[in-house]
Amino acid sequence: MHARRRQPGFTLIELTLVLIIIGALLAIVAPSLRGLRTSTRLDDTAGQLLSMIERASYRAATEGRPYRVVIDTDDHLCWIEAQTAGGFERPTSSYGKKVALDPNITIESSAADAALDFITLRVEPDGTGELVQLDVFDDAGNQRVVYAPSLAEPYRVGKPEDTTPYAIGGGNAAY
Repeated sequence: MHARRRQPGFTLIELTLVLIIIGALLAIVAPSLRGLRTSTRLDDTAGQLLSMIERASYRAATEGRPYRVVIDTDDHLCWIEAQTAGGFERPTSSYGKKVALDPNITIESSAADAALDFITLRVEPDGTGELVQLDVFDDAGNQRVVYAPSLAEPYRVGKPEDTTPYAIGGGNAAY
């Protein structure tokens, strides 16, 4: 009679133990992954705002006319407008396209008119413009700021502790 050899593989008990261990590890790690997703949305929105400011600055310098970034905090939209003889208007090119912002992110600024639910940031062809700090919050209270460290430096994204306080008359200052 032949001796029975054990077949290669795993027993049901071994597989069950592995699944229990994986489940326990996922239960521990899952809450921190949720925070990572929120942080990514916060950084993405701040990056979108910075990109719009840079795009408006580039267009203002290229075309030799003022541009402004408009942020609709109620509808979570952002777009660029060019100054024309009739005021500011959205360009018909892709530069005038409205960009949807994450609806779970809140954007505030001392320059905003609370009654209008809009934030505007104007840039001039010579590189000057309004010095406005945009405070970007997620629903967990995390914050990023889109700011210019000084009148001579471009806007950037940072954390609140990265910013240096500066006096802004009425929320806006031409530089």
